[in-house]
Amino acid sequence: MVSLLLVGCADNKNEELAFVTTEKGGVSIINLETYEVTQQLENKDKPRGVGITRDGRYLVTANKGSASINLIDLRSDNQNKQIEVGENPEFIRVYGDHVFVSTEPSSKGKPMPEKKHDAAKKEDDDDDDDDEEEEPARIKVVNITNGKIIQDIEAGIETEGIEFTHDRQAIIVTNENDSTVSVHDIKSGDQLASIDLKDHGKRPRGIKRSPVGNFYAVTMEHSDNVVLITNELNKYAVVESIPTGKNPYGLMFSEDGQRLYVLASKSQQMLVYDMASREEFRTVDLNARRCWHMSFSPSGEDILIACGGSDDFLVLDAMTYAEKKRLNVPGKPWGVITYPKTFGSLDEPVYK
Repeated sequence: MVSLLLVGCADNKNEELAFVTTEKGGVSIINLETYEVTQQLENKDKPRGVGITRDGRYLVTANKGSASINLIDLRSDNQNKQIEVGENPEFIRVYGDHVFVSTEPSSKGKPMPEKKHDAAKKEDDDDDDDDEEEEPARIKVVNITNGKIIQDIEAGIETEGIEFTHDRQAIIVTNENDSTVSVHDIKSGDQLASIDLKDHGKRPRGIKRSPVGNFYAVTMEHSDNVVLITNELNKYAVVESIPTGKNPYGLMFSEDGQRLYVLASKSQQMLVYDMASREEFRTVDLNARRCWHMSFSPSGEDILIACGGSDDFLVLDAMTYAEKKRLNVPGKPWGVITYPKTFGSLDEPVYK
């Protein structure tokens, strides 16, 4: 069970807020005007993925410890509904009245087969590969209104990242342990395409759709690169591979699509790429460990980064990339989103 403890008060209707999941603490709610933690929602079930509805009413977390998601009503004294979704839920996307959550039954927390990453294992990964049983992952689709699972989609082995296609009729997901990206129709659950990335790198993890142009960027965590995948007439193809720092995961585009931001956790860097030239534009040293997810602030003035290895919440100036604030957020921060919704590694603005 999940115990929710309210500390302080925040009105999510009027304030710009950041929601940071911490695997050992719950959810820290940060006021983006004062950069202070104004609420702490205690959750002892190891929350990781996080999302929020377009009206800001329901906060959703994926709980590794209880194989569930929480639907938290932020406008009704944080009343909580817990829904079992399957073993090892991790990544969440919220679109409309639906929650999309990846569950990874093949991920058992055993050491990785990638020996060169063993030294960084303890701080850089906590959902590792298990080659003994390769049971396909599932994407559960939950109706927020009634709490019912309305779709159960079979994906690849250890599915992590979830993104929507441009027409939002399908999802495109990263399958870490078989090095593929697969496309699935939301309504039927059918697989529409599978893109084999073995010739382009190892362990696809994060994925984002460009706001301009019909292509996607995918981080390859064990080969230190990003691949770009285009979709022309429902035919997917890898068109480019871009080198990154060590262990890339979270990524996001700027609103105009001109910049791509990538977090390289082992390098402790945020890399900024110019998408016209596909070249690195800036390297930002973060001096923080296991920085996995990030978001713009709703105003677009700041970049917010959750770093679980050092319990840091970083605030960077979105124009100069200078550090403006560093908050200690205990409990191993995992993900960060905002309200109002905006561009980030786990979310995007509301589109009509």
